[in-house]
Amino acid sequence: MCIRDSIRIQAIHFDATDQLEAFIQKKVAKLEQYFDGIISAEVSLKVVKPESAKNKEAAAKLSKQSEDGEMIKYYQAILTGELPNDAGTITNYLIHDNQTNVTRIVDKDTPGAKLAELDYEVLDVMETDDGILSYVLINLITGRTHQIRVQMAGKKAGIWGDTKYNPKFRKTKKSYKQIGLHASRLEFEHPVTGEHMVFKNEPEGKAFEIIELDEF
Repeated sequence: MCIRDSIRIQAIHFDATDQLEAFIQKKVAKLEQYFDGIISAEVSLKVVKPESAKNKEAAAKLSKQSEDGEMIKYYQAILTGELPNDAGTITNYLIHDNQTNVTRIVDKDTPGAKLAELDYEVLDVMETDDGILSYVLINLITGRTHQIRVQMAGKKAGIWGDTKYNPKFRKTKKSYKQIGLHASRLEFEHPVTGEHMVFKNEPEGKAFEIIELDEF
C-alpha cells in the first residue's frame, strides 16, 4: 500500500489549495525512504501569525482604546493662577501649526479645528512670592499636541515654567529643564490578555517641589 493513498490533510481555519495538498503528499511520501512500516499519515495545517503581525494587532487595539477615550491618562500640573471651579471640564477647538510647532485655540467652524477636552480637579491652591499657584489633577480625554498647556493658558492659569504658552514665563530668557506638567498615571486594557493595566510615575522638578504632592 502506498502512503500517498492514506494521507489525511486537515486545514484548520483555512482552505488548502490543490497545489498545497500535492506538495504535502510529495513530502510525506519521502518518509517511506526512511521508515518501512508507515501505513498512514495525518497532517494538520494552521496559519501562525508572525510576531510582527501580533505587535501590529496589539498596537491597533491600543490606538483604538485611546481614540475611543477608554485609555485613561492622568496628569499632575502646577498652574500660575486659579481655575474658575474646583473641578470641571474644559472644551476647546485647537489647530496645530507644524511649521512653528504652536497650537492655538480657534472657533469650532475653523477648517482643520479638532476637539480638545479634559477634566480637572484642583487639589491645592497656595500663595507664593511669585503669586498664586494651583496644584491640579487632569484627566486627558482627547490627546492633542500641547493640549493641556494651551487650554490652561486659555483659562489664564498657564503651566509653571512654560515659556511657549504661559505669558508669565514667555518673555523670560530663562530655560526650564522641566515645566510643571507631568504624566503621572496611565490605565488601559492589555490588548492581548484583557488585564487592566495601571502605570504610575511620581513627578519631579522644581515646580513640584513647591507643593506637597498627593499620590495617585
